[in-house]
Amino acid sequence: MEKINLKKKSILAFLFLIVYVIYFSFGFYHLTQFQTADEHLWIGERVYIYWHSLSPKDWPATVLSDKPGIPVALVSGISLFWEKNPQKDISNILKVESLYKSFRLPILFFNAFFMLYIFWLIKKITANFWIAFWSFALMLLSPILLGISQIINPDSLFWLFSTATLLNFIAYLQTEEKKFILLSPIFLGLSLLTKFVSVIFFPFLFIATLIFYFLNIPKWKINSIPIHKKILKISIFYLTTIIGSLAVFSFFMPAVFIDKQLFFDYTIGYSSMKKILPLILIIQFFLIADAIKLNSKLSLKIINFIPKKFEEIFRFIPLLLTLTFVAVIINWNTNLFFLNPENIVQYATRSSDFTKDSLFLEKLLYQFYSLTFSLTPLVIIFLLFIWIKQIFKKINMTFTSIILQLFIIVYYFALIAEKLPSTVRYSIILYPLVSILASFGLYEFFSHNKLKNINKVYISLAIIAISFLSLWQAKPFYFSYINSLLPQKYILSGAWGYGGYEVAQYLNSLPDAKNIVVWADYGGFSKFFKGTTYREYLSKKNWKPVEYYVFSQQGKMMYDYWCNKRKNTCQRKYIPLNNFLETKTPVWEMYIDGRPDNFIKIYKAE
Repeated sequence: MEKINLKKKSILAFLFLIVYVIYFSFGFYHLTQFQTADEHLWIGERVYIYWHSLSPKDWPATVLSDKPGIPVALVSGISLFWEKNPQKDISNILKVESLYKSFRLPILFFNAFFMLYIFWLIKKITANFWIAFWSFALMLLSPILLGISQIINPDSLFWLFSTATLLNFIAYLQTEEKKFILLSPIFLGLSLLTKFVSVIFFPFLFIATLIFYFLNIPKWKINSIPIHKKILKISIFYLTTIIGSLAVFSFFMPAVFIDKQLFFDYTIGYSSMKKILPLILIIQFFLIADAIKLNSKLSLKIINFIPKKFEEIFRFIPLLLTLTFVAVIINWNTNLFFLNPENIVQYATRSSDFTKDSLFLEKLLYQFYSLTFSLTPLVIIFLLFIWIKQIFKKINMTFTSIILQLFIIVYYFALIAEKLPSTVRYSIILYPLVSILASFGLYEFFSHNKLKNINKVYISLAIIAISFLSLWQAKPFYFSYINSLLPQKYILSGAWGYGGYEVAQYLNSLPDAKNIVVWADYGGFSKFFKGTTYREYLSKKNWKPVEYYVFSQQGKMMYDYWCNKRKNTCQRKYIPLNNFLETKTPVWEMYIDGRPDNFIKIYKAE
């Protein structure tokens, strides 16, 4: 393990302090001045319902949503100590900003300090302080991860618990320290409670154990380590992780004790898992029986069929990732399109029907679109650097590096299989992993003969400074961050609630604002507006005359989606959104991240 000079402790503490000062400075900024999808439900209903369903044992009410997002209620629920009536206050324009602060701050702080645990895990796995610290800095100062940490949403915690799940499992395999036997099921359980998609860890962690065997059995043979004991220990650890995670899941969602079908549908029976998990369990019990009865002789015979240079196959992983990233960047920066760039936002925001006639490789490239263009340039450069070195055998591929890279591919394969689009939010689980891989690249780059003597503290300060610039570029709309590799005419998604506060401030500044009537396609607007807001596409007889219309890219995509489904109704009765956008001049407009297609506009009614 790399030794850190004790005299440098104060300097290292100062580095952590700088990261936290930047994180909280940007995190506090604009914290209460936006509203994203479903946040009003978490504040006004779900958090309150969860905590009040536990004391009278109203357990069915612990099913909060289709995510299910229970850790959001656990963390954000701290605010209930001082917010006594959020159901009512969420509709009070004078209290709404205070309410957002109360419910968002616990998540912002929790993520900040939980990252110290992630830092410790990475340091434990890599035995390298600088890789761990650079990973820590790149994650906390990522515009996307900072942006999601401001939002009351399951994804705001999902990226943390999923990362902890994967790193805890790797840490046990490499160290066999007993504490990870307890920690691994806890974090997998919390990850399951955050988003059901965490069931992907059931097969993936099993795959990780198989890869660990392939890489280490030759070494165990050379060192005369009892292989059957290793296989037995790891197999039991895997089963403990899975079973323990289900226990954690059930403890925090006691509704499963009332309705057993919920337990099946939300965990072992979710999606394709009802077919995959039984097969995994059969193999695991075979490995255990073989280890106990035959000292793993059958398992070793099977492994002997695998070519000795099997580990070289793993170099296809960085090759695939590099080619995919480069292909996506080229596609959206040239006129020689081999993928359709115009409809990508529709694909990324509604469904993957857009790619139903595409080849599998084309679908994979579309999945990488959001991730590629929402990473900071620093992360992309050193991701490509480490991948290219691995491709050309310039460095060994470590077990951790293989697993992190493989997870990216497996995750996108799973999204394609489930016909799910890959938005920035749906890819949130991957941002911490690419930050760690980029840190591997940074350390490798600065380990070169001519660069290895550069003080790592200076390198750290440079990383922090560059990350600061990315945050400055994105502020205050961090979660809409797009790097400079994507031309200005393209976007990744709609504003997702950003800009509504600014729209409301303009309209609130008008004379007699409380009596102004507005139609808005924008959910992030009405909570901040003094007047009356309508949102239905079909106007109603009891409506007051509309004076202003608020249109956005996000709302336009939804509007076009429903118009395509109900063309006759749209033409005859819907609010004429496209007529305003195509023929009228707005009285006020705003572009998120300076991109013309990510607009919010106000039009005066005719």
